[in-house]
Amino acid sequence: MTKDEYKEWVTEDKLRKQRRMELIILFVITIFGLPAPVTGTIAGIQAYRSRTLLVGEVGTYLALGYGAAVIGVVYTIVFLLLLIGL
Repeated sequence: MTKDEYKEWVTEDKLRKQRRMELIILFVITIFGLPAPVTGTIAGIQAYRSRTLLVGEVGTYLALGYGAAVIGVVYTIVFLLLLIGL
């Protein structure tokens, strides 16, 4: 591995760690419920944009991002149903 390849690998690893932390934080915030429609959407978009970076051994974090998106959609539907009185 050359120095340039090593620097690229270290940079990619730092970015991967940052994305993982972002997805964990967004998932935890989504679990609280009220901010779920917003944070779930952000987590889903972030997971989709980082899918090539987070594939493989860190694919669990992709699942967290997509799961937060699904939770956000469910909470949005529940909020809308409560709003119209069902």
